[in-house]
Amino acid sequence: MVLDNLISRCIIMIEDREEIVKPTTQRERNKVLLDILTERPYPTFHLFKDVLLESEPSNSCVKELVKKMMSTESRDAHISWQGHEIVLNKHKVKLQKNYMMFVHGVDSKTDITDHLYQSDVLSTEEKEEICNSSLTQQESNRLLYNKLIRKGGDAYTHLLEAVRHGEYQDVASEMEKTELSDQEIQLCQIGNYSRF
Repeated sequence: MVLDNLISRCIIMIEDREEIVKPTTQRERNKVLLDILTERPYPTFHLFKDVLLESEPSNSCVKELVKKMMSTESRDAHISWQGHEIVLNKHKVKLQKNYMMFVHGVDSKTDITDHLYQSDVLSTEEKEEICNSSLTQQESNRLLYNKLIRKGGDAYTHLLEAVRHGEYQDVASEMEKTELSDQEIQLCQIGNYSRF
């Protein structure tokens, strides 16, 4: 849930999640996450702390960790990226922002994947991979998102249609109403740039 929340806030990219979940132990996964966060040229300390509290509000270990984090002085600075110009389509930022709601709010193994397949957004292999019965609902949803993030802006439009077709009107409406701030676009630009 922490990773999904970090993705929805554009702190880490959907593609970063793939790198974070690769290691076999939790300790190694935590290290990859922290490495990614510390490599970002924008303030991640407070954002990460906030996400931890939101994701696990009643976990005493998380509360203790956040308390220790707050007692140390943060070295985060304001976003001051002198980076390179990269192209970032707004549909990718919208996918990022709606990640958590989608992953935890729909079942893509049903009508959604079928609709995307019939719209030629997904190949037969991709559809079979997403609908694999050994995957949980959230794993299938994450896999679908990982595939959509690499496709063009039409994929986002087709996703909205598929979500509506799958009778998730509330989710589709929220996705449509997604507004993007300059800061969120900038965070995604930096996140995409720092992956290279």
